[in-house]
Amino acid sequence: LRRAFIYVFYIIVAVYVLRIILTKISLEDKRKAFILTVILSTLALLIECILRFTEPTLDLRNAGTERFILSTVSKSPSLLEVFSNNYFYAYKYSSIMFFDSNFTGLFALVMVVNILFYRSVFGKSNFINLFLCANIIFVFLSFSRSAMLVLIVILVINTFFLVYKNNKYLFSVSIIFTLPLFM
Repeated sequence: LRRAFIYVFYIIVAVYVLRIILTKISLEDKRKAFILTVILSTLALLIECILRFTEPTLDLRNAGTERFILSTVSKSPSLLEVFSNNYFYAYKYSSIMFFDSNFTGLFALVMVVNILFYRSVFGKSNFINLFLCANIIFVFLSFSRSAMLVLIVILVINTFFLVYKNNKYLFSVSIIFTLPLFM
């Protein structure tokens, strides 16, 4: 229990220090840093996705891909074979970024939320929309069912917010009645 309080204290201190640092940085510098972060993160997700699909036998942590690969050492399975057999899991465990592709899906999901927040602050642009679409695609290519479900919930809530932007009461009521559908 004491350890939990220490972690909460660390989080509070980190947020306070981050807030002090961010107040001294201009809005334009924050925008440039955000765009650079989005570009580098999307590039990392692209590399991870390409390696995961081109090298499904790549298992850097020996997480057990061998039991799903079975006899594919000599041949590369087709996409139909991948989804009809247990080969599907080979593509989940061959992630180079994290333990498996669920964390990659979570990372892409965080990027989607950050981009949606950026669009609400700085407005829409074709450049940012391109990265939003790319990260949404990476969520689906991660094969993380939980990340896909949360992405749908986030996009529905974002759509409700855009539709009911001027009427906060209608927005609150629509969210309250919509959330149980996803639980």
